[in-house]
Amino acid sequence: MKLDARNFLICLTLIFSAQSLFAKNPQIIEAKVTKITDGDSIHVVSDGQLMRIRLAFIDCPEKKQSQGLEAKFELSSLISDEIVTLHIYDVDRYGRKISEIFYNGDSVNLHLVKNGFCYVYRKYAKEKYDFHDAEAYAMNLRLGVHAYSDSVKPWIWRRKH
Repeated sequence: MKLDARNFLICLTLIFSAQSLFAKNPQIIEAKVTKITDGDSIHVVSDGQLMRIRLAFIDCPEKKQSQGLEAKFELSSLISDEIVTLHIYDVDRYGRKISEIFYNGDSVNLHLVKNGFCYVYRKYAKEKYDFHDAEAYAMNLRLGVHAYSDSVKPWIWRRKH
């Protein structure tokens, strides 16, 4: 087969389609939560392997920010020392597995958003409409981080500190 411009474009389309499909089909594993680092980062053990996890689609206030410790405590109260199901989507530049966490069949990430402990990380959650709806709910009820008009979003706070 001769690789002309038309065939080249077809090949590129197939490659990008396959990558997109993989991104939407996460690796699913069970793990025991061993440490809550902050509101959106934990450590787990699965099959004897320690893994660092970054909760997907959300961004919690940093521990030094207002509401940062509240997010950590909420996450701890939900899943500390529990067996959870991880839907792993990617690995970030720090080697953490980007995951949506499920406990008793419910998304922990979504719970944190709906109850105002964090923001939807729009850059990474463009098509996660349930997360956007949950954030709108928390905003309308002025829950958690949405209770204060002067709250600084974590991604802005990190740039300044």
